[in-house]
Parts: sequence; C-alpha cells; structure tokens
Amino acid sequence: MGDWRNKFYEQQDINYTGITGQISLDLTHTVDPHRYVIDSEIIEPESLHVGDIDGDGDADVITTAYGQSGLTWWENTAGDGTTWESYYIGDGGSGSNPHYVWLADLDNDDDLDAVLVLVGAGAIVWWENADGNGES
Repeated sequence: MGDWRNKFYEQQDINYTGITGQISLDLTHTVDPHRYVIDSEIIEPESLHVGDIDGDGDADVITTAYGQSGLTWWENTAGDGTTWESYYIGDGGSGSNPHYVWLADLDNDDDLDAVLVLVGAGAIVWWENADGNGES
C-alpha cells in the first residue's frame, strides 16, 4: 500500500457510520490531524475494506451500504486521501442485502477482487477486477 501505511493506520483511520451517512478519513493518529470526507451521501454504510483496487500504489476504499443495494469503491485519486472518485461495481439482485465486503486476489492475477456476503440471498459472491484498475 505504499506511503499510505506510513501515514495512516489502515482501517483504524477510516470511519463510517449510518447515522451521519458519511465515510471519512480521520487522520487523528498523525502529527497533523485532519478529517477528509470520502462520501457524504452514502446511505447506511455496512462494511468497509481498504486496499489498492486500481493498482496505482495507494489505498482505495470499498464498501457496502444497506440503504443502497450494491457495492461501491472509491479511488484515492490524489494518492494522499484528500480527493476521491466513486465507482459502482454492482449488486446481488433484489433483496440480496449486501452486508460484508473484503478485498483479495482470488484469481491469482496480482490485483484485488471484491468478495461480498449477500445476507438476504444467502450467498457469497465475488467480482473479478478483470482489468486490474477497478473499471471492469
């Protein structure tokens, strides 16, 4: 995860709450504490994972949201956690209730794929990061 690990405490610095509907980067563990909002419109975020989804050497964020049936990831476009762009990956279908998400290289092609637990559908599914940059 490059310089990110030296500056941030991985998932301990990523805060998400359904009450405020925000995912934010909380840099309270650093010398110069700041807070950067990743998304202020997400509805009831459920699960969050951090990893280099687009293969550019910095940490990105992926999450499920109970109020939004699907899976979304945010690209750390500036590389320092200050600027984010969201990408919708997909959902598990009506009533699937996406709940937990993890990132792992499931197909051994040196990029991170997304694994999702669909509580309502009683299933575990994964999406392949086919192009290695999170766009397909």
